[in-house]
Amino acid sequence: MNLSTEDIFLLLSSSLDLQRFKILIKKIYDKDEDLSFLLSSVESDSEISLSFFDKEKIDFIKKEIKKTYIDQIKKDMDYENVNFISYSDNKYPKKLKEINDSPLGLFYRGNLDLFNSLSVAIVGTRNPTNYGIKITKRITELFSEKKLTVISGLASGIDSCAHEGAI
Repeated sequence: MNLSTEDIFLLLSSSLDLQRFKILIKKIYDKDEDLSFLLSSVESDSEISLSFFDKEKIDFIKKEIKKTYIDQIKKDMDYENVNFISYSDNKYPKKLKEINDSPLGLFYRGNLDLFNSLSVAIVGTRNPTNYGIKITKRITELFSEKKLTVISGLASGIDSCAHEGAI
């Protein structure tokens, strides 16, 4: 398997089982380490000192990557007109890299440059009340009128109401 660092981040971001290892992966990547060792069966010559538990995690990640079909993921993304930007990409939002729990990658549609504009993040329950829906849509409509970018995870409930109001 010959994958780029971008592909590796896409694989890791596509697997819920691997999301819990994102801090370890970013630690390795931030030390200018090539992530291609995740694809090999031999132990890494990595200069990063990994604990026994980290090495066990890396072994688990390697096994999960081997089960993943990158071509199918890319085909599905193309069909749905979804783009991906990885933590390793220079265009990955700088503000997002500053937080401890930033994602390994972002799936998105539309203009990526909006991540660098003045923005507000909206998150909330998946089971909002009618009042919550009404207020969320009204507030995000006002944000949009003031040219603020509304950022959300697009989950059902308040997240999707936020986008509906902004549009």
